[in-house]
Parts: sequence; C-alpha cells; structure tokens
Amino acid sequence: MKLLLADNGLHLRFAPLTLTRPVANLRIGILTNDERWAELCPDAEIYFETEAYLQRKFPGTDSYTWRINGAVIPTEELVAIAYQLSEGDILMLGDTWLLEVGQNPTNRINYVGEPLVILQNRWDLFQR
Repeated sequence: MKLLLADNGLHLRFAPLTLTRPVANLRIGILTNDERWAELCPDAEIYFETEAYLQRKFPGTDSYTWRINGAVIPTEELVAIAYQLSEGDILMLGDTWLLEVGQNPTNRINYVGEPLVILQNRWDLFQR
C-alpha cells in the first residue's frame, strides 16, 4: 500500500517551518503525521506531495493507494474507515477533503466519527 501525504496548499501558511519539510513532516507532540500514518498502517510506504524543491529529500509517487491531507492528524477510527472505502471514493469533513482512494475520486463520502484535529495554522502545532 502506498500513501501520498499532500500539503494541500498549506505549505506557505506553515512557513518558516515548512521551508525545509512538508506539512505532514511537522512534529506535533512526539510524532510527525507521517510517523503516525506509518504506525497506524505498518505495511504502507509513505510518500509526499509537496513543493518541487523538497521532492529530493521527501519523494513523491505517481501511483498511490490513498492520497491523504497531510494536515489531518490520523486516528485509528479514520484509518478503519479508510480501509472500508472503495476505489474512487473521497472522504470529506464538510468542505475539507481528508482522504482520496485512487487517482480520480468522484464518489464523495462524508466523515461521521470522532472529531478530528486538522491543522490550519502554525500555532495549531502547539495548541492542539
């Protein structure tokens, strides 16, 4: 399984922290989001969709199983729901996309579960 953690256009909102790393590689507490995903999906390969100049250190991929919003802190419930999704599904929380299955998702599914932490600003790294 290949996971692609996307910056989702938030790269500059988290600057200067994200000038040297993707949003999903920012430390929130003891772990980064990519470490959390690796822990929750131990069989997964982690890739990043970030700025071009960071791709050398944080490589991306063209073929992936899940494309994930890198600003979403994963939970066991979110991962369990993701495993139940089918090719072409996109998991949404209101207007925010959480996870896409496959390359061209068209089937919108609303997330109903425990509240998720979604990073919006730099200070969220410390407040949440």
